[in-house]
Amino acid sequence: MPNTNSEGTEIAYRLDSTLQGQKDAAEIFYTKCGKVLTSIGLTRSTKDPCLYFRQGLSPKDNVYVLQYVDDFLISGPENDMMAAIKKTLLSDLHCKSVEPATEFIGIRITRDRPGRSIFLDQESHIAKIVS
Repeated sequence: MPNTNSEGTEIAYRLDSTLQGQKDAAEIFYTKCGKVLTSIGLTRSTKDPCLYFRQGLSPKDNVYVLQYVDDFLISGPENDMMAAIKKTLLSDLHCKSVEPATEFIGIRITRDRPGRSIFLDQESHIAKIVS
């Protein structure tokens, strides 16, 4: 049954957002992410179009945002820039915050804060292949 208004005429609704499952939804979301991330001062890498960065005054102040479809991994010091990136991802792109990252696109992330190092591995993927 069609929707009608008080005069009995049919009403058509126009959606202002992309629909999930639409053929170009991923491209539209990727483009929107690029605009949002560059608007807050990040630069898209010329080597990897899913990597955004902001160079700090020293290398330890650099901030990196890696995007894989609708997953984001942020790396950098906890400062005003990091807070702005998180706020933007939460509000403009409707992301959920999961901290700290322990896995990203099937890669396990293990941190050794006292040793100031990060280890990456795909042990679960290797175990599946072996079995």
